[in-house]
Amino acid sequence: MRNVFLKIMDKSGNTFTLDVSTPGADTKVWHGLTVDITAPAPVIGRWKAMEKGFLRYNFGKTRSRLSHNGDRTTRDLLILSVNGVGISAYDDKNEQFGIQLFEYEDWLGVNDEGEGFIIQPWVVSLTPGRIRWEKAGF
Repeated sequence: MRNVFLKIMDKSGNTFTLDVSTPGADTKVWHGLTVDITAPAPVIGRWKAMEKGFLRYNFGKTRSRLSHNGDRTTRDLLILSVNGVGISAYDDKNEQFGIQLFEYEDWLGVNDEGEGFIIQPWVVSLTPGRIRWEKAGF
C-alpha cells in the first residue's frame, strides 16, 4: 500500500487534508488486466480525515476505477464511507461514493493535482460540488 496526503479545496476556498492509502502499482496492473474487464469488483484502499468537522465521515474505504477519459491507464478514486456504503452518489455502475477524485492516478503513480466533486450529504462545513485536490507534503 502507498500513502498520500491530499489537500482538498472546495469552491469557497475551504481546505482540509485526507490521508489516502491505495494499493501499489503491481496490484493496479493486475487489477487493470483482470477485474476491469471481467468483473465490477474494485481494488479497495482506505482514507482518513486529518482534520475533523469537514465531512460527515472521518475515515472509510476507497475504490479505484477507470477514468472516463478514454485512457485505460488512468484511474479515478472514489471515497466511500466507513463500511464502504452509506449516504452516497451513484453512477451508471451503481458504485456508491461521496467524493470522486478525477484522474487520481495512472501507471506512474498518483498525479500531483486534479479535480473532483463532493456530494451534499457528505459535507458538514464545505460547499458541495466541484473540488480541487493536490498532494500535500507532511
